[in-house]
Amino acid sequence: MEKKLHFIFVFFMFTGISALAQSAGHDKKKDTTNPLYSAAKQGPQTNLLFVAPNLSFDESPYNHNIHITSDGNFYYTINGGNSANGMINKFDLAGNFVQTFPIQIDGRGLSYNFPDGNFYASLYGGDIVRINSLAAGTFTTIYTGIMQDAQASFSMSPDGTKFYNFFSGTLYVHDFATGAILDTITGLQFGAGNYGGNACVAVDTNFIYTWNSTIKTVYIYDQSGNQVNTMVLDSGDNGHSLSITNGKLFVSKDANYAIGTWYGYDLYPPVGLAPVANFSCTDTTFCEKQCIDYTDMSTNNPTSWQWFFPGADSTSSTQQNPLGICYNAYGGFDVTLIACNAIGCDTISFTNFIHEFQSPVASITLSNDTLYSITSASYQWYSIDSGIIAGAISQYYVPTSAGSYYVIITDSNGCNGASNVFGITTSIHSHQSNQIPFSFYPNPFSDHITMMLPDLNTNSGAIIITDVYGRSVFQNDELRPQMLLDLSSFKTGYTSATYFE
Repeated sequence: MEKKLHFIFVFFMFTGISALAQSAGHDKKKDTTNPLYSAAKQGPQTNLLFVAPNLSFDESPYNHNIHITSDGNFYYTINGGNSANGMINKFDLAGNFVQTFPIQIDGRGLSYNFPDGNFYASLYGGDIVRINSLAAGTFTTIYTGIMQDAQASFSMSPDGTKFYNFFSGTLYVHDFATGAILDTITGLQFGAGNYGGNACVAVDTNFIYTWNSTIKTVYIYDQSGNQVNTMVLDSGDNGHSLSITNGKLFVSKDANYAIGTWYGYDLYPPVGLAPVANFSCTDTTFCEKQCIDYTDMSTNNPTSWQWFFPGADSTSSTQQNPLGICYNAYGGFDVTLIACNAIGCDTISFTNFIHEFQSPVASITLSNDTLYSITSASYQWYSIDSGIIAGAISQYYVPTSAGSYYVIITDSNGCNGASNVFGITTSIHSHQSNQIPFSFYPNPFSDHITMMLPDLNTNSGAIIITDVYGRSVFQNDELRPQMLLDLSSFKTGYTSATYFE
């Protein structure tokens, strides 16, 4: 990947940067009126993070104090300028000199690889060697002429899988096991000449560092090559010496065959990142009035929060995780979060993030022997006596017994509404006929029922309705093809109707 970067270098103190984020399913809108965000977008800002190092110690190599690394227990420096007098010096973590190891190399970079426990050095001329024994001063060349420039000092990734090779604004990321180039980043800032920093790079887990020793300025990039900050140091003039080790950024004042000085600057908290704002909530789509909870999910450790909830009862909050935000009106509502820390702020805003729908109003009517619901997306019929009616999921339902019935409808938004209760007081379960067919509607019924005898040719004969015990509760012997029967005085279920000629 090749990345071109263009920068405006501004010499004033500022700490605000802004990061971009996305949440699935919603468009994120940046608040470009936020002064921190707007200033950050004007270009990388000078950030005077430290006025003095918190560790410094002197070194007197034979040549030049070039580079420094640590195994977690001691610091190790490598000198350069003359391989015949090459050496690595050992210091404790307070900077006290411990020991010198003569080793016949002209060093430019030095890294301790924690995974395999070895020291590796880049040399004048572009080779990389593994130091087999500090005490014996033995080493093995693993890559010949691989560095971009004869003066280039290299850096290794903390996990030991990659090494970094920089010259005049171009960074190559190599696979440490094979030497193959994994990535290329261009457009990084640097100082003029190898003593100005045009051939040095330092890398930690999160950032890439280059520097201009002439103006004592370190440029900080993320792992993709996007500039995120700038450090102005108070000391250091050796362009080779930029190193990241043991949680510190180091530079040196060149000894030049005399006494030089190492300066260590704490990186944590050094350069940080502004928050990347994000959040979640317990629900985004609901029916009728409801209260929901919000949870901050912003990264990079924000320390303050400003929420906006237009349309809610509480329209704003400064809590990290606002609870019980109630919406008492129907419609779509925006939500905005601004998350800040000492580095800067980030804003995330979702349009129509909350949707509150009104539940449908259901009703049922009786036509003949059938109950009908108003139109909706889906239906479920219920009996007051027995509960849900299995399989009764159509717009209509034909009751099979007396009782009270209602329907719950669900609209296209997933909202439910219960209908009025409709009471069916009587019903005729079975029909019997000696010679002629007949039928009833509505069935069940409340007060009146219509009997149909379509094949009746005479008015002779009788209809008898009996109850569950076989007792006659109604009889009529003046028959017509269609008859309206008044059964309003009977409040129990009827089980059988029989026609006699």
